[in-house]
Amino acid sequence: MPTLAMPAYPAAAVDDLEEPYRRYRYLLQELPFSEDPKTGSAALHRHADVLAALKHPDLIMSSVLEPAMNLPKALQPVVSPATRMLSRMMLFTDAPDHTRLRGLANRAFTPRAVEGMRARVRQIADELLDRLEGTGPVDVINGYANWLPIVVIAEMLGAPLANQRQIKVWSDEFALLISSSGQPALVVAARGLRGVFFLTRFMRRLVRRKRANPGDSLLDAMIAAEESGDVLTEQELVSNAMLLLAAGHITTTNLIGNGLLALLRHPEQLELLRNNPDLMPGAVEEFLRYESPLQYTGRVASKDVEINGHRIQAGRALALGLAAANRDPYQFPDPNRLDIRRTENRHLAFAGGAHFCLGAALARLEGQIAIGAILERFPDLRLAETGVEWRNAGVVRGLKRLPVFLR
Repeated sequence: MPTLAMPAYPAAAVDDLEEPYRRYRYLLQELPFSEDPKTGSAALHRHADVLAALKHPDLIMSSVLEPAMNLPKALQPVVSPATRMLSRMMLFTDAPDHTRLRGLANRAFTPRAVEGMRARVRQIADELLDRLEGTGPVDVINGYANWLPIVVIAEMLGAPLANQRQIKVWSDEFALLISSSGQPALVVAARGLRGVFFLTRFMRRLVRRKRANPGDSLLDAMIAAEESGDVLTEQELVSNAMLLLAAGHITTTNLIGNGLLALLRHPEQLELLRNNPDLMPGAVEEFLRYESPLQYTGRVASKDVEINGHRIQAGRALALGLAAANRDPYQFPDPNRLDIRRTENRHLAFAGGAHFCLGAALARLEGQIAIGAILERFPDLRLAETGVEWRNAGVVRGLKRLPVFLR
């Protein structure tokens, strides 16, 4: 099985976490389609090609898990319990299973349902901001952006908020298995397996409590669907609840952090947004394009496929450069400029096709409220001169630390 290797730029220095976009500019210009004979994988980077691949019915997700994990064969049996659990997540399934699983969760993420959460999300943001204080630098990732999304999704699932810190740790650990983080394979396997084990145990216990004392949460609705014979197995129930819990906060945390940093580094855009808060929805779309929380996604060709003249052989793993596509000059005028007034912003931050992000509407709402609330609360918010730190998380781009002065 080929691995999902990301194409490299000739100069290693540009792999700096702070600035991956020089590498993407090179790939867009020189290697929009590449093949790696060592790994057996291919990659696409231009917007038109990536979008076409996301929508192609013969480029599938159900075979992506193994190449995405990219672990030595000796370690694959060790992580097989995690592999079995991950394989039942809707993220790694195709129709008809994907259609069935997504349909059961979709009712909680309709635009109407999400809009109905606006007041509660703002309340959570205000409660978290109440805790931020100090005259010195304050880290808004660990003090704010990490917690708003996890509180929201935990409440949606009916999970006890007392567990949120552990949920965050376990989710980050299991994400290592599919994030191409560059960490040693033994570390990835050990931490990833631990994260999956503890999240699975937590979710099974929560399901048992819900069965004994039903409520009106999303998890209760999924349990009711299983019990009414809606062909949802116990493993599918637990796996997809885990997915919603983890995916429901990791990407949104990075949207909030990346968006705030982009604004603080572009004071003219920050001032424009402060003076025109009605621009916030479009600004969030621009943050998603400019600093995409998910840099790559993957597919595997179920048969020979051609994408805009590029041939992908059956069985080949294909890396799709979402972040590079979002900086494609053929799609976006002046793509490397942050412009919160940008129109026709058809970015691919939420991927596309059948696997378009289920929680996109919720992530947008949380981003708008979280960024808007902190700008409103702290009109003198400014970036500290040092201390910004990016996570070494491979396909996921987000901040580990974002120190700011609040006043």
